[in-house]
Amino acid sequence: MFISEYDIEIKMPTPLAYIYRITNTVSGKAYVGQTKNIKQRIENHLQGKGSKPMLKDIVKQSISDFEFEVLEMVYDNRNVDMIEDSHINSIDCLHPRGYNLRVNATIIANGETVDLNEIPIQAKFCFRDGDDLVFSVGEYTQSRAFQVLANIKATTETTKLKQKRMFKFNYFELRVDSPHVFYPGDIHDLCLRYNFHADTFTLL
Repeated sequence: MFISEYDIEIKMPTPLAYIYRITNTVSGKAYVGQTKNIKQRIENHLQGKGSKPMLKDIVKQSISDFEFEVLEMVYDNRNVDMIEDSHINSIDCLHPRGYNLRVNATIIANGETVDLNEIPIQAKFCFRDGDDLVFSVGEYTQSRAFQVLANIKATTETTKLKQKRMFKFNYFELRVDSPHVFYPGDIHDLCLRYNFHADTFTLL
């Protein structure tokens, strides 16, 4: 910063990272991100290099409906991912309530029975295969639930989850043993419990 009237230059510390928020002032939905170059990152968002749901609303509405602000400037060697995640969680801006598609932290399974019933897992029923009901759970959910399933698959050898790649995005084929009746094409919010030792999903 330079004070021209007195010919004085003040040296300001340069942040190592910025934590920023973009808010839709009409719907209240927000996006939280991190960057080393705030101007370039905002330009990237407006050029389509970022949250697709947010870009869709910017195009559908108007850029004047969005507010841009810096939440925090990081000057030290703290974990920027953790700082960003704390803002994402406190603002509650994960899709569908916000524009963030995921958090940075990996959800690590602890080897015990994991209850997922507090996390909404939206899935589409595809077909019945023997005793299994087969659902697709894909990135269209863009939620913490997708991360949970992804990490379960990464840390186990389950045959109940198969990862596939279709139409340039990943989805999981989820097989659940359940007596419930579902109809192909219907979307359901599933409440699941996964047992690591038995390698099974139970529909609650």
